[in-house]
Amino acid sequence: MDLYYRYLRNRFICREKDGIPGVIDHIANITEDSKFWPIARLSRGVLRVRNGLTNVASKILPSMGQDRIDELLQQYSSTMQWKNNWLRCVAVHDEGRRLAVCQNNNYIRVYNIGRGQKTPLTLKHPLQNNVSSMAWEPFDQRVLAVAAGNRILIWRLSVKATNIKPSVRCAQVIELPTEVIGQILWDRTTTNVILAVSPNSNKIMIVDTSTGEVDCFGAWTGGNITRIVPTADGRRLAVLYTGNVIRVYDRGNWREEKWGGLAGRAMCAVWSPLGDSLLFASENSYQLYAISFMAKNELNEDGITETRWTGDARAVPVFDISPVEFDPSELEVEGAAEREIVTIGGKVHSLTLSPDGQRLAISFKENPGVVALFIVDWLPIVRLTPSGFIEAPLYGHPSIQFFMPKFSGGALLVTVSFSGLS
Repeated sequence: MDLYYRYLRNRFICREKDGIPGVIDHIANITEDSKFWPIARLSRGVLRVRNGLTNVASKILPSMGQDRIDELLQQYSSTMQWKNNWLRCVAVHDEGRRLAVCQNNNYIRVYNIGRGQKTPLTLKHPLQNNVSSMAWEPFDQRVLAVAAGNRILIWRLSVKATNIKPSVRCAQVIELPTEVIGQILWDRTTTNVILAVSPNSNKIMIVDTSTGEVDCFGAWTGGNITRIVPTADGRRLAVLYTGNVIRVYDRGNWREEKWGGLAGRAMCAVWSPLGDSLLFASENSYQLYAISFMAKNELNEDGITETRWTGDARAVPVFDISPVEFDPSELEVEGAAEREIVTIGGKVHSLTLSPDGQRLAISFKENPGVVALFIVDWLPIVRLTPSGFIEAPLYGHPSIQFFMPKFSGGALLVTVSFSGLS
């Protein structure tokens, strides 16, 4: 095959999910000494017109209003009652030694966990508004990325600094093409790259933190993206949409698998530790579903052996979480006050898996006062065994939950309660 035709074919395959704009971008980069330079020159002209119109629109059209931002984050944030919650989001480092907590005034407190605790650092920046997500750099406990509106702030903290309120000069600011960012995470397959998504866009934004450049990738159908869930090694991404679709991408070549016809949008998902099962819940179903994957070694176009994962054609229901009533008065506890009947189960708000993949915590949208706990077996099939539940305190219900990484005593679940006060 002719070299130029092969080049074009590879570029089209790599960018087919970007549609016509992605194709034009790649054609415009063809050098003028090739046989395709007339098409490249035309594509550059199209890009100049497009960029000009974009600049004019950005100056004329108003940005998204605060009410719309609140509406999107209230609906799609992993934090329950994001708008009125006393905490916006929480991020714990993979090593389990640093915890970042964002308050509803967008101030971020950074705590050291364990020995050597110090006064927490306070991070505040004039552009740090509408904080929706935070992520620690996996291999550096001094770097914290913060999603704030249409920007990512990357705080680089000094270990030896004595100032408990670092200067704004410690924060790198990267502006993204979408107004409200719903989630950010660091790409584990490379360095200095953050993946960001927005419920107002159908693209995954790939942010190079070393240059500040932003590339976009995504499909035209399925709706906007609410969440991305990576496998433990980061090589595959499960993408959840506002529509009833789940896609799984191979991070190396963006090869796609798609599952549609869900019972409403996928609310949340977790991967098994080996990446061979994806467990998820959908908006209008009382079932938890699982998709199983098989790995197979294949030769790619360059003759190199690579591992390719292929999922089952259909998602399989694995557990019924329909609401059930529990009468605490049936437990004869001496001195206990009479209590009302507790309802457990219903439509899911979030799934949280322990780092070892053996414990699952489920919070519910309809009955948020109780978190259900399960023991998980992934092989030979996905099996959930109820192991108990956590009832919310009288002053609120769980709004944020996470497992502490590398906890020596087993699986430690942390819950943050929402008081319900605005």
